[in-house]
Amino acid sequence: MSQPCPHCGFQFNCICLLVPKLTSKHEILLLMHPNELTRDTNTGQLLQHCQLNVEQAIWDRKQPPAELLTRLADPSLYPVILFPSEESITLEHVEMQSQQQAKMPLYIILDAT
Repeated sequence: MSQPCPHCGFQFNCICLLVPKLTSKHEILLLMHPNELTRDTNTGQLLQHCQLNVEQAIWDRKQPPAELLTRLADPSLYPVILFPSEESITLEHVEMQSQQQAKMPLYIILDAT
């Protein structure tokens, strides 16, 4: 059996040459389920391969990760959870609100199995 690619993690179809190199002024915090770390198709790793400003934090239902608590307490950040719901606001609204408050958006993405 072939070994997975050490960079993208895919065993049969390495996608390293297809991953775009992106730039963004935004910060991203991935709240990851512990099982995501061992998955071959870890989407959090794929975001990091795009060279975005991505930080990972492992979620525990009993104790929030220290990285998350630190980021939420940072007064220069405007934290936003990316999650679809009827109460969701647009990214344009987030940008406007964060600019009015002179804060940088911190996009929090749930990355779970």
